[in-house]
Amino acid sequence: MNQIISPKITEAIEFAVIAHGDQKRNNGRAYITHPLSVGFILQSAGYSEDVIIAGLLHDVVEDTEYTEIDIREKFGERVAHLVMGVTEDGTITDWVERKKKYLDHLITAEKDVQAISAGDMLDNRRSILREIKSGFDIWSKFSVSQDLVMKNTEDRLAIVKESLNNEITKELESVVNEIKSLL
Repeated sequence: MNQIISPKITEAIEFAVIAHGDQKRNNGRAYITHPLSVGFILQSAGYSEDVIIAGLLHDVVEDTEYTEIDIREKFGERVAHLVMGVTEDGTITDWVERKKKYLDHLITAEKDVQAISAGDMLDNRRSILREIKSGFDIWSKFSVSQDLVMKNTEDRLAIVKESLNNEITKELESVVNEIKSLL
């Protein structure tokens, strides 16, 4: 790791723990492990403090009672901008339509937003891979088919890989290929 955990990052970790509270992942494990992993992925790849903090907070607006205003007041305009750059439009209830809008946005998003999106996807796909290997039926936890999840994964990977092509996207591609080999 090339940075120490700053007081601001520590504050973001504490905020994420409070915001996500008792939320659980699809496998029943504590949700907070996901944003913490995303922050670690970004820190390990050498991203700035604001990008790491946005990675830690990337699901707060989407999945908790906290808003963009709360993030802006606590962590500043840049972090709020990055978080909103990876926040899906919750007013769109159709999964396919919501994911398509997100991908369309991601194509032109700044590289820091794409990096957070890639870190998010890397941690989520690592989780899927672990669940597949453990025999857990992870696909039954999705509201759409395995094929749609994998199509979205491949489309999103292509977007971030084209712009970033860094250690995150290389590991992500490896994890996605391993998942595909097990299907």
